Amino acid sequence: GILCAALLMFAYDKWWTRDLEVDSLAVLPIAALGADPDVAYVAEAMTYALNSELGRIRGLSVTSGTTARKYEASDKGLLEIASELNVDALVEGSIQLLEDSLKINLRLIEGSSDRQLWSGAFDRRLGDFLTVQGEIAREIAEAIEISLSPETEARLARNRETSPAAVRFWSVGRH
Repeated sequence: GILCAALLMFAYDKWWTRDLEVDSLAVLPIAALGADPDVAYVAEAMTYALNSELGRIRGLSVTSGTTARKYEASDKGLLEIASELNVDALVEGSIQLLEDSLKINLRLIEGSSDRQLWSGAFDRRLGDFLTVQGEIAREIAEAIEISLSPETEARLARNRETSPAAVRFWSVGRH
């Protein structure tokens, strides 16, 4: 009796406190803003990198970047895109490159309601490109209440500073 009651209370507590159930998402192509000619390459590279980081999180299914890329110039709404991709949420946003500075604005949108679940604004040096993608992935995982293993947490928190020139070359080369 006591064990049964405790299990029911636990199940009720989990059901009641977690009104958000995101097990799958897609990272839509991040919009490139600004006059810098390399911003489109950096935006594409950030989309790819963020998709990869999120895809490595256990318990989270992430749509391939190739599949999500077809919505880059789409005039479809987010609800329709989420339905077509059969995902619980979408990551969308923009990136601006000002000399060696990045300005990244992202939102996580619930696919069934168009409700914003999380947003983040990141102003970083271009050399922090690899570090910020881990920070963003960690914040999204926290927002959707996915528990990260200690190994994943350590990987996402790792400082991976590089030279701005290396980021630019890698972005262009990746394109």
